This record gives sequence, C-alpha cells and structure tokens, in this order.
Amino acid sequence: MPELGGLRLLLARRSVYCRRASVRPLLALEDGRPVATVAAFADDRIGADVGERVGALGCFEALPNAHAAVARLVEDALAGLRAWGAAAVRAPQNGHPNYGFGLLVDPPAARPLDGLACQPAYYAEYLAAAGFEPVHRYAAFTVPLREPAVEARIAAARAARPHDVQLVPASRWRFRDAVARFADLHSRAFVGVWGDTPFFADEAWELLGRARLAIPRGFFRFAEVAGRPVGFVLCLPDYNQLWEPGSGAPTPLGTIVRAALWGRRITRGGLYSIGLVPGARRRGIGAALVAESLAAMRRRGLTEAVYALVLDDNAPSRALATRFGGVPHWGWAMYERRPA
Repeated sequence: MPELGGLRLLLARRSVYCRRASVRPLLALEDGRPVATVAAFADDRIGADVGERVGALGCFEALPNAHAAVARLVEDALAGLRAWGAAAVRAPQNGHPNYGFGLLVDPPAARPLDGLACQPAYYAEYLAAAGFEPVHRYAAFTVPLREPAVEARIAAARAARPHDVQLVPASRWRFRDAVARFADLHSRAFVGVWGDTPFFADEAWELLGRARLAIPRGFFRFAEVAGRPVGFVLCLPDYNQLWEPGSGAPTPLGTIVRAALWGRRITRGGLYSIGLVPGARRRGIGAALVAESLAAMRRRGLTEAVYALVLDDNAPSRALATRFGGVPHWGWAMYERRPA
C-alpha cells in the first residue's frame, strides 16, 4: 500500500501514475455506512508481456459479513474493466506493483514489514466468491543478523565481491538522480517477470522522493562495473515498529520525528527490492549487494532483516535469501480472474 500522501494522490487521480493509466475508485454503502472499497486500474503496461490487456483491482478494504456489498462492488469494477477490454483481472494490486500488491495468507493475522500488505483472513473468501483464483505466491524471508553463522556469510560475500564491481551509496544530495537511476535499472532488471511492468522516473520520484531522510546511508546502493550501473538494492528500517496498532496513520514527518527520538525501538530492517540487469547476473554481484545491505543493518543495531518479496518461481532470489540464513516467514498470494 502506498504511504498516505501517495494514496490520496492516487485515489484523487492526481498521481503521475494517472498520466499513463486510469483509476476508478468505488465505495459500497450499507444504510449510509461505508462497508467496502475497491479501485479498478486500467493500465496497458499490465499484461503487455503476454500480449493482452489485464486490469487490476486494488485499494480493497471490506468489513466482515459484507458479502452482498462486496459482490456488487467487485462486479461494478469488473464491468468497467471489461468495457476497457481486459481479458483478465488481477487482485489485489494497486495499479503498478510498486504501489502495493498481494493478499497476506500466511500467517493471515501477522503484522508484517512496513509497506507490505496486511489484511484479515476473510479477504480471501471475498476474492474466491468473486471468481478469483490464486495464480502466484510471494514470500518474505527473515534473516537473524546477530547469529555468528550469518555474520560469517556476510563477511565471506563481501570479501568475494568481484574486483571490477563498485558498490556506490545513493547520494542524498542528488537523490532525484538516484531515484531515476533506480527506476531505469528496475525496469531493465524485471523484464519478463510475471506481474511486473516498466517503472518510470516520475512515478518512482513520487513514490520515493519524500523518503530521502528516512533511508539511512548504505541502505540504498548501486552496483557499477566500469562506472556503468548494473544493479541496485533498496532497504529501509521497519518504521512499523514505531507505531502501535490503532494509533492512527503515520505521517512522513511524524515517522521521521519518532525515528529520531526512538530509533532504538526499531530492531528490524527490510530489503525491499534488489535487481540486476541481465548481463550482470551470475557474477556474485547480487550476493555482494545483499551482504553490504545486511552489514549496514547490523551497523545500525538491527537484529533482524526481512528479504521481500520473492516470487514463487524466482529460484535465484530464493537461493540468495537462504544463502544468508533467510527462512520463509510471511506469504502473499496474487489472484486472477479469467475471463474478466
């Protein structure tokens, strides 16, 4: 789910994402009371890799026992996507996958890493009743940073970094350039990956621009070969740990203030995204990026890292997570309905 400011822009159709896609927010009422929400996303980038139009349903929230209202809401959203020409619809996905996707299914009541989907277990029942079936799963791996065996693996991977590879921290003073570089590398690294779509610099800036002060040094890096960027890794402390359940939605300023005052309460960090362009793979660069990120988390006093999100058929990334002692902890599912 996007942070609150980004979500407001998205639903008000003022996000830069809306320059390339349409967003149709819908609300279901019962006795004048909101009971469910959903947004229909029509984006030509989704499904382009398989040569068809694929819509998405995201921003889905619903109270329990609202089956009739949810059914009406979803059918209304699907009707609009059919008119657009969708051959299939995926859910839950907030337009571009970098704006949030997936239904938490294992364990369903957990409070996962900041920014990852967290929903009640009954949401799966709503999707199944609407004709959606799970098509892919994603996992997040937890890495115990203070275990001696993990520390040894981090040290070994750092020492084995290829000599022609430089790992360069993203500059806070040229952060917009770093975000544009990230968007370009992300799009090149994930070509052909199921569910992913090209990512543009203006979209990335809207998503990450306000995070400049929230990303500690060393948590956002690029891999370069002969001065040419070939990979990236993006991590963050788990700011969820600063907010108690039911305390209200955090603001960017509030999160930064709490982080400054109570930084020691954060014990977990997240490795949110890592990617390499095709020609840079199988050289140990990915392992070097992960190792440097985990080392940076250890220096910040964190005791656990979460490697997320890993697609079920992404064997190289799953192997990389387990190489550093990662154990699958949370699981998400993506659902699809065919035909739309």
